[in-house]
Amino acid sequence: MLDAFNAGYSNGTLLNTIPARGTLRSELGALGILGRKGRKLVEEFTGHITFPVLDANGNTSGIMAERPDLDAADMLTVPAEGLHIWNRAAARRHTDLLLTGSVLDALALFVSGVENTVAAPRDSWLDSVSMLHGEGVGRVTALVTEADPDTPVPGPQISLPNCIRPVALLAQNGKQALCDAVAVALRDSGVESSAAKSMSGSDGLCLTLGPRAYRVLALKRGPNVLRATIRAEFAGRLHVDTLNLYRASVRKALCADLVRAFDQPPELIDSEIAKLIIACEQHEPEEQASVASVGPPPVSPEERERAEALGRSSDLLDRIRQDCEHCGLVGETDGKLLCYLAAVSRKLPEPLSVLILSSSGAGKSALQNVTLSLCPPEDVVKLTSLTGRALFYQDQGSLRHKVLALEEVAGAGEAAYAIRNLISAGELVISTTVRDRTTGRLTTTENRVEGPTAVFCTTTKPTVDPETRSRFFVLGIDESCEQTASILAWQRAREAVVASTGSTDVDDIRAVHRNFQRLLRPIRVVNPLAPLLTYGTSRLQARRDQPKYLGLIRAIAFLRQMSKPIKTWSVEGEEPFEYVEADLDDVRAANALMTATLGGGLDELSSPARDLLLTIERFVHERSRELDTPPIPRASVTFTRRDLREHCGWSNYRVHTYLGELAELQYVLAESSRSGVCHRYRLAHDGGGAEVDGLGLGLKSVEQLERELAELPDPHDYSGTVRPKNHSATS
Repeated sequence: MLDAFNAGYSNGTLLNTIPARGTLRSELGALGILGRKGRKLVEEFTGHITFPVLDANGNTSGIMAERPDLDAADMLTVPAEGLHIWNRAAARRHTDLLLTGSVLDALALFVSGVENTVAAPRDSWLDSVSMLHGEGVGRVTALVTEADPDTPVPGPQISLPNCIRPVALLAQNGKQALCDAVAVALRDSGVESSAAKSMSGSDGLCLTLGPRAYRVLALKRGPNVLRATIRAEFAGRLHVDTLNLYRASVRKALCADLVRAFDQPPELIDSEIAKLIIACEQHEPEEQASVASVGPPPVSPEERERAEALGRSSDLLDRIRQDCEHCGLVGETDGKLLCYLAAVSRKLPEPLSVLILSSSGAGKSALQNVTLSLCPPEDVVKLTSLTGRALFYQDQGSLRHKVLALEEVAGAGEAAYAIRNLISAGELVISTTVRDRTTGRLTTTENRVEGPTAVFCTTTKPTVDPETRSRFFVLGIDESCEQTASILAWQRAREAVVASTGSTDVDDIRAVHRNFQRLLRPIRVVNPLAPLLTYGTSRLQARRDQPKYLGLIRAIAFLRQMSKPIKTWSVEGEEPFEYVEADLDDVRAANALMTATLGGGLDELSSPARDLLLTIERFVHERSRELDTPPIPRASVTFTRRDLREHCGWSNYRVHTYLGELAELQYVLAESSRSGVCHRYRLAHDGGGAEVDGLGLGLKSVEQLERELAELPDPHDYSGTVRPKNHSATS
C-alpha cells in the first residue's frame, strides 16, 4: 500500500542532497518543506511519513505528512494553504465516503477493506466535504477520534470504541477487528453502507451525485448485459436514454451527450457514469432482497421442546399421518407419509423425488401442498412453470438441500432434461459463450447449480417420459367412491367448526413440524441390514427401483434420528463422523410403503388406468353373464366408451385418457370400425387386472430378517463384512 500511494519518509538528510547554491533551497522554503529555527535552515518534515496529494486530474498538488505516532495525529501540509484530500480518486468509484483527519488512519482503513476512505486536515473538513459533494459524492461520513480537535463536523459522524484511532486498533487487533468495528459503528449510527442502496426501490434506483440526479428504470442484468433507462437531471435540464452500460461505445456516447447537455467536464461525467454502473450492479429490487434475506427464524426453548417431543415419539410415522389429516388431507395414508419422507430427505446426499399422477380434481395438488406446508418455507422452491434452461442459471446454492415443487409436469416439459440430471447427478453445470467486456473477444463462462434437491411434480397425463418417470416414486391418488365419501364428509364437518379455532390448530401443527425439520441434523445414515435385504431381479427397472427402496429406508432412519443413539465412526488417519443406523422398524415401514406405492406399479400402468382396468373386468364379467347362457368368454365381450361412462360414472375425458393408456399397453384392444361407427373395445385377455394386482417386489420380510440375524455369530455385526482394524463405533 505504501508503494501504491507513493509514501515516503523524511530522515532529515534533504539539505545534504540538494545544491547549497541556486534557487532550489529558496523554492523549497517558499513551499514550506524547508524552514528556519533561528538562523539555521532545517527540514520541516523530519521524522514524518509523507504522502503526495493528487488533484482531480491525478497530478501532484501537495504533500501531507504525519509522524508515525499512534497516540496523536500531527498533520503537516504543503502548501500550508489550500485543500488537501488524500485518496481523492475514491470519489470517482464510490457514492459515499468515510472521512478521517489522518492519512495513517485512512490507510489503516484502506488495507482493512474499507476502501471508500479519504483523509483531510480536520480544520478544512467543511471545505473538503463541499468539494467532494461537488464531485458527485452522495454522502461523507466523518470518523472522529480522540486525537481530533473539537471543531465542527459536517454531516453524519461515527467513532470507534473509546474513540480509538483506526491505525491503533489495526496495530492491536488486526484488519478484521478494524473492519468489524467500522461496520458496527456505521450500523449503530444508522448510516447505511451505501448511499445508492439507501435510495433504491422496487421501481428503480435513484442516485444523487453532487447536484446531478440520476434515476435508473427497467434495469436488466446478465453475464454481458446491463441494460437500463437512464434519466439524468441537472439545473432544470433533462436527458433520458435507454442503453447497455456494458458497451464502451455506448458509454462514450452517453458521456458526450451529458457533457453537452449539462456543460460539465468530461472527466466528472465519466466518473459519475462509473459510479452509476457500480450502483446498478449492486442494486437489488426490494422484492428480491426480501426473498433472499428470508432465513430460518430463531426457535425458542418452548418451540424446541415441542419439536423434539415430536421427533422422539415412538409413533412418529402415525403422528405425521394424523397431522396431515388435521391439515386437510383426508385418506392417502401411505401417499402422504411417502411425500413427507421425500421432503425431509432433501437434507440427505441422495434425496427422494415424487411424481403424483392422478385424474384431474382427484387431489394430487392437495397432497403436494399439504406436505410442503409442513416444511420450513425457506427450504421450498415452488414454481408454476419452468423453461428449458431456467434451472441451469439459478444461483449456485439456491437449490442445495431444497424441495423443488412443480405444479404440473406439462409446465416444465422443456426442463425435463435438467430435472433428470438434477436428481441423478445432484448438480447442473452449463458452459455458455459470452463476449468479454474488456477485450471484446468471445469466451466461455460456466454456471454451476448445486444440489442435492428433492423434486415434487404432479400430472394428469400418463404419457410422462419414461426416462423422467423412472427417477421418481410415482404415486397415485385414491379415486374410489369410498374416498370421495370421506372427503365430502370432511368438507361438511369443516363448515361446522369455528373458523378461527380450526386455523389456529393447523398453524400450531405446521409450526411444530417446521421446527422439527429445522432441528434435524444433517447426520449420516448407515444401513447395516442392507447386505441381508433382497429385491426382485426379473425386471431391468429394478436397477433403479432398489436405490429408491434403500433411499426410503435411509429417509425413515434419518427422520427418526432423535429417538436413535448417535454413534461415532473413527478410523486412524481420518476425521471421525457421527451417524445413526437403520433398524428393523425402519425396514418394516419401508416395506409397507414400497408394497403400497410400487407393488401394483410394476406393469407401468398409472393408478387411474389400473382402476379402470379392474372396472372394465367387473363390467365385462357382468355383461358376459347377461348376453348368453352359458356365459361367453370375457375376451369376446365388446363395449364402447359410453358403456363405460354409464357403468362407472367417469367423465368422457377421464375414460378417453386412461382407456387410451390401456390400449397402448395392450390390456384392451380397439376393434377396427367404419367411418361414422363408434369404436368398440374388448379385453385383450382374461384376468388382466387380477394379474396386475398380484405382482410382487421380491422384498424380504422383517420376520425373515429377524431369523437370519438370530443365526449370525455376532448379532450386532449385521453386514458380515470386515471392519477396519482401527475402527471404533461408540454411542
